[in-house]
Amino acid sequence: MNTVVTGNDFKTDSPILEPLTFKSLTLNSGRTSRCLHPELPCILKSCMFSSRKIDELNSHIMVNHRLLVADVKVIPDFLGYFQYWKEKMTEETIPEYCYGIKALVGTEEGSKTEEKLFYMLSDSLPEDKDLRLRLQKQVLEDIIRQVEIERTDSIFTRRCLFCNTVFTGNRAILFEHLRTKHNLFLGNPDNIVYSYEFLDLIEEKLKRLLCLYCENVFKSREVLLEHMRKKGHKHLNPDNHEYDQFYVINYAELGKTWHDFKDEISIRGNYTCHETAGEIRIVREMDSESEDWSDWEEAEQDLGAVCFFCNSKFTDINTFESHLKVDHNFDFHADRKKLNLDFYQQVKLVNYIRRQMHQRRCIYCSKEFKTKLQVDMHMDSDDHRRIPAESIWDQTEYFFPTYEDDFLLQLLEDNDVKTSDRSPRFGVIPEDVIVPTSSVLLDESFRRELEISGT
Repeated sequence: MNTVVTGNDFKTDSPILEPLTFKSLTLNSGRTSRCLHPELPCILKSCMFSSRKIDELNSHIMVNHRLLVADVKVIPDFLGYFQYWKEKMTEETIPEYCYGIKALVGTEEGSKTEEKLFYMLSDSLPEDKDLRLRLQKQVLEDIIRQVEIERTDSIFTRRCLFCNTVFTGNRAILFEHLRTKHNLFLGNPDNIVYSYEFLDLIEEKLKRLLCLYCENVFKSREVLLEHMRKKGHKHLNPDNHEYDQFYVINYAELGKTWHDFKDEISIRGNYTCHETAGEIRIVREMDSESEDWSDWEEAEQDLGAVCFFCNSKFTDINTFESHLKVDHNFDFHADRKKLNLDFYQQVKLVNYIRRQMHQRRCIYCSKEFKTKLQVDMHMDSDDHRRIPAESIWDQTEYFFPTYEDDFLLQLLEDNDVKTSDRSPRFGVIPEDVIVPTSSVLLDESFRRELEISGT
């Protein structure tokens, strides 16, 4: 009997026993299924212990045999890996394949520590590295075959996650419907594998009234959908690695996920990465001297002012400000009018907010967070979606755009503020003119002498 496995089945608090996000998968034409291994054996030949969960197995190996498996989360196939080493590994042969690590361990009494010898099995051993690469290649080949099966599948049948429309034919039809009708972008279908279970997982989260992005729970489906619409949360949380197993890029190279590829691409320059959970869309910036105009129309259609707090895009300032007020409770229009900002101050304010959000800092108190989601939740709970003191953002450094080609800067308008309405910030302030009361030029005889000498 096949059992569906999710990332929650392998959760653990130990940094050494970090859960594996890649599962062993069984190929199927049509609906796919992923099998939980009936038993994962202990790595030692003489030990009969086995477990269905990798964290339990690793804990057993470490506690009972003082053996650690390095980089366990990136092993592509647990069953194949442990079965291979079980044929070779005994208490006597451990030192042949592993290197020793001495560590201080607390005694049972808890008041003292003693030095014990542990062993580490890692890919620094050529045989272990070859095994991992061989398993990775096998898994990748299986994934490629499965992607091709799903890509050409014509008997796909599935109801929409949000409405009652039923789709039959190819999975791409449903993914396109979710993107265009419900603004839920899951990625290019050709980059997704095990579509049925992917959609099952998303549907199960929605049934539990769980937001797909912030993962908060709501009291009803109506409240949940309204929240996702207003907050722009109709996309997957990129920090939830539970989704990684459904994107082909995460199987491409041993030990790397889409996060690693994104970081590598970003440091090369000349590329912009648009990220979805498990997927990267890469746009190469055109060379200024390039004569390739084939994407001109598409690029023009892509113009728009991107929201400060989500990925929504607008072509005019009124809808941009309305979105900020309704969906994010940030009245940008009223605030800039109230502060009597001229055009250049508005530019600095926009660049300040952009930079704060890019650095995952609150725009009001500048508190830094690890994720953008945490910033959003902090600003909502502490009512910090507001403009800080003018001295913080009205700085020369914010004359420079945070993002190249920020379309919002083109939409800003001067408030036509009169100079008298505001104390001057720049310009020359004239000194008082002092009218002289005595001067040599007042002497008439002296002026005559000047006229005579001038002639």
